[in-house]
Amino acid sequence: MGISFYAMGAAVPLLGNPGVDGLLLKWDRALAGETPAVAWESWLTPWLEDLAMGGYLFFFYYLIAGPGHYCIRDVRLFRACMVGLFTMYGLGFMGYTVLPAGGPQCCMTFARPLHGPWLLDWTLQAVNQASNRMDAFPSMHLAASLYLLLFDWRHLRRRFWWVLAPCLLLWFSTIYLRFHYLVDLLAGTAVALAGWYMAEKYEASTASQPMLATEINDRKARP
Repeated sequence: MGISFYAMGAAVPLLGNPGVDGLLLKWDRALAGETPAVAWESWLTPWLEDLAMGGYLFFFYYLIAGPGHYCIRDVRLFRACMVGLFTMYGLGFMGYTVLPAGGPQCCMTFARPLHGPWLLDWTLQAVNQASNRMDAFPSMHLAASLYLLLFDWRHLRRRFWWVLAPCLLLWFSTIYLRFHYLVDLLAGTAVALAGWYMAEKYEASTASQPMLATEINDRKARP
């Protein structure tokens, strides 16, 4: 999946699909009057920018630790989680291909630069360099974290409450730090719900299948 993500940076332009940042900005202005990255510019404060970047980076922990817990503790749930996760990423990559966009930080000019001396200044350049410059629509940071939250709500309620606040901060950061347009988050919500639906359908369709001996032992070992 990572290889596909970075290959899109070269492959999508060869398809002749033009960037749609202008279109996404137009949609934001039609919905909210102005894209939040501009409307919230007066809220920029170094300590809040650092905090927001912490929330943004939390995504990478949750993307690994979320499915990883199920991989270790319950293989059946891990399979269902991955079915939904890869369904969601498949839809997201289709969005990147058909509607490629770099996001506000790549394609807009702002009066005030981002500045957070404790964290943001050390990580922002690396985060921007990790982008393939067409990964704005939909927001997979929102989609993946929302999907994993929904999965945890269903299967690991205690962790849901632990990670809810960091996820809310993550979603705020995607706009506050100029990574996404508002419509990117709306599209990410739809993608997350589609992935969760597929995970639920897969889990229901395999519930009657007999468990392997290793799966039975795993469940017995759980507290």
